Amino acid sequence: MAIQAIFFITAYGVGLVVGFLFSPVFALYAYVLTFFVHPQSRWWGPALPDLRWSFIAAAVAALSMLLHRSEPDRFIGSRYRIYWLCVLYVLWMWCQFGWAVDLDLHREGVIFMTKYLVLTGLLVGLLSNWRRLETFLSLYLAANLYLGWMAWSMSTGGRLDGIGGPGIDDSSSLGMVLAGAAIIAGVGFNNSHGWRKAFAALSLAFTLNGVFLTASRGAVLALFGGGIALFWLRPPRQLTRMAIYAGMALAACGILAGDMVVERMRTLKVITEDVNALEKSAFSRIEIAKAQLRIAGDHPLGAGHKGTEALSFIYIEKEWHSRGGGRSSHNTFLSVLVDQGLPGVIMWIATVCFALSMLRANRRLLSGPGDTDYAWLNAGVGGAFVAVLVAGMFSPQLRSEIFFWFLGLIMALNRCALSLSETRAMSDSSETV
Repeated sequence: MAIQAIFFITAYGVGLVVGFLFSPVFALYAYVLTFFVHPQSRWWGPALPDLRWSFIAAAVAALSMLLHRSEPDRFIGSRYRIYWLCVLYVLWMWCQFGWAVDLDLHREGVIFMTKYLVLTGLLVGLLSNWRRLETFLSLYLAANLYLGWMAWSMSTGGRLDGIGGPGIDDSSSLGMVLAGAAIIAGVGFNNSHGWRKAFAALSLAFTLNGVFLTASRGAVLALFGGGIALFWLRPPRQLTRMAIYAGMALAACGILAGDMVVERMRTLKVITEDVNALEKSAFSRIEIAKAQLRIAGDHPLGAGHKGTEALSFIYIEKEWHSRGGGRSSHNTFLSVLVDQGLPGVIMWIATVCFALSMLRANRRLLSGPGDTDYAWLNAGVGGAFVAVLVAGMFSPQLRSEIFFWFLGLIMALNRCALSLSETRAMSDSSETV
């Protein structure tokens, strides 16, 4: 058996056992391991039993959370409007079984979204203090360092497909995840010391390089969009430091960007003098978007999960079909509009707005002189979340699990920030008395 398989099965088994017997958060860590390593996608995977690794880890985390009295706030996610909007969204998808165009595709989407709903609740409930949040983010960076290393070692000059795990095995989705991780790693490099700073620097180098190796336009723009959000959410009195590190980041991006990225970025600009000069794949997205608007007009309550894929044969001209026939969506907003209709897109926009509002509220809660480290964590998560949103304008990230991870992290951050604020208020009150 390969050393990689031995390492995986050992780490996974320890996570489940410790998670079940002592604290469910370790089962959550095992879930993160299965998502990024994903043995089914690796050459050494066939040596392991054919199991539903991620499902088992999530089930153990949920069961352990119900059993352990050390986790009193098991259903704390229900306190947040964001979580209830996610619940309503999934319930709406269940209702759509009555009129979904393709029931098999829709059933697949409902199952995945229901799973993500449970996972989001686990994240909010288990990441109940700053130590757990920092550990989770460190594990997240380690996992993305692994993906970045694989991207570097397997790159042949073309786009990277098949490297990531479930839902991130195409170059666009992989680039999106690596862009968010690069932002968090940049915050870690800025905000840590010693071996932690060295680890953050290593993760930043591989994840940032991985973004450009994917040659994904959406991922590159996501990187810059996340950087703008990082500037917006930065802790108070940190402008000078932020400017210095932003300059270093821009210099690194200039060095790492290759000719393929530059050429693909140029296709974002429509050449009005010669339409034929526009890359066909980029121009086809305009036609797909037009077709999606027509589908949404004909199906105001939504066509069901992957409605664009199911109806593309009717609404999109044959010259724009893929080799396998038909086309899928290339934009998350339009995916929601087609799949879940007007009710779904309203809930999706509201969820994003509430999440951004909560990030800003976290910044206010963490504005004290001793809160800088925690405020940087909030800024890093917020920047990564915005990176996912920006990438979703160029690739269909509606079923992206990472989007729900960051929703859970935002709520967990708010939980910790409120707890810190309440503790400080009680301390001030006792001193006054």
